[in-house]
Amino acid sequence: MGSEHRSVSKYPLLASFRGFFLACSVILFLNACEKEKKFPEGKVPGKLVLVCDDWNVDNWYSYLDSFEKYDMALTFYVSHFHTMSPEQKAKLLDLQDRGHEIAYHTLHHIPWNTNYTQKEIDDYLRVEIDSGVALLRNEGLLINCFSFPGEVYDSAIFQHLKDRFAHVRTSHFGYFEYWKRRREFSLMPDKDQPFRSYALDNASLFASDGNGEMILADLRAGTNVALLFHSLTYEKQPYTTNPADFFGLIKEVHDAGIPFSTVSGFYR
Repeated sequence: MGSEHRSVSKYPLLASFRGFFLACSVILFLNACEKEKKFPEGKVPGKLVLVCDDWNVDNWYSYLDSFEKYDMALTFYVSHFHTMSPEQKAKLLDLQDRGHEIAYHTLHHIPWNTNYTQKEIDDYLRVEIDSGVALLRNEGLLINCFSFPGEVYDSAIFQHLKDRFAHVRTSHFGYFEYWKRRREFSLMPDKDQPFRSYALDNASLFASDGNGEMILADLRAGTNVALLFHSLTYEKQPYTTNPADFFGLIKEVHDAGIPFSTVSGFYR
């Protein structure tokens, strides 16, 4: 008993270090428990649906490591497939194999004209829709979703598209400004589930004025959010999103335990 007491008091610094490390271990354990319990019992967060438009396959693929790092699931709406190289088509297949979704955005990215005659409607369906979808499907791409190019939605063609695709998306995305942030859009006109939908291009003022925090607040409150972007680059060009801003938000969503979903996955 006496010798045991002397051995402890002989190394007071060691005892202090042991106490310090024990305290740190307890704090880390409690933090881990708190992180596991990201949402109160019975509270379900919203899902984040990331959609990406057009033909920037090389750009998307260059961020594949980051997509996987944050367990992201994206839906890529592809146009101009007939102009893509074999390497670009292989990248789309690889994205699909890794759990992302490849969707359709017309062949030539020609916006729909609400004044089309019946013959023009038939030609549009034949060329822009059916022939293009056949090209993607012949390469092994599973096409279930469609999006109009441009800010267009027309009920005259909607039923034709519903006969061809499981999910038809409008392009009416809100912009990232305070006065619009609470506006809800019917991302899929035939679905009951609304989204808060925002474009993340330069004109949207993404990541300014605390918009990222507002998105997180929506998701934490159980609201589903859809975010549209086209390409990721530090160059300030139309239809581009700053990668640092984008992945800054993505990291917060991931760390909060908020799920990502493809369009088809959301409605599954």
